Amino acid sequence: RSCISNARVGFSGPLTGDAGFLGQEQLSWAQFALSRFNKTNKTNLRIVQGDTQLDPALSTTVARQFVSNRRILVIDGPSTSQGVISSKDAAQPARLAMISPSATAPTLTTGARQGGTTLFRDVPHDDVQGPTIANYILNKLKFDDIVIVETRANPYSTALSDIVARRLTSANKRVTRLTVEQGQTDYSTTVTRVPASADVVVLPWQQPPDAQTFANQLRLQGKRAIVFGSD
Repeated sequence: RSCISNARVGFSGPLTGDAGFLGQEQLSWAQFALSRFNKTNKTNLRIVQGDTQLDPALSTTVARQFVSNRRILVIDGPSTSQGVISSKDAAQPARLAMISPSATAPTLTTGARQGGTTLFRDVPHDDVQGPTIANYILNKLKFDDIVIVETRANPYSTALSDIVARRLTSANKRVTRLTVEQGQTDYSTTVTRVPASADVVVLPWQQPPDAQTFANQLRLQGKRAIVFGSD
């Protein structure tokens, strides 16, 4: 790889699409940090942008592009757990480090290390977030009837759902678990399965607009459960 004075940093995150506002914020902070680093160290590092749109397949494409660019020394990202998993097969053999600012699945860096041996991150994982969510429901809201709606085959959603459910179940609370599909837009059928007695519906989802749609459809069916989001 090239010397640091002529190097590049690959940014892998959702720059467009429903989650584009999140990726743009991460990109802005990366650019700010790099400008300070360049000023302090008299270097000329620059960012090469890779738009994943929160799509694991696009994350793989971006990772391959970065690996083929010999000037890129490190990947800032990917932003999501599934993005990390799909990118590792390209980045790890090339020994290209990935430093994720927001991928939270515990198994990325523990046990089988689904994120590979070259993944690092600077945020707490869901073994921290999950109990925090559950404890807030138990100790602050004091709810007894909880529904958790996870996104199928989404490592972030499924892992966090498992952790929250275990904690609530161990406290002898009623927990109903439902599933939606990635990219689903009509949740009316799922909403009908939310018990009328439910106090809260936990949505460990990555797309805020999707959660808003679910909440609106919940209200349209006359159900008053509080909608509780994750990070």
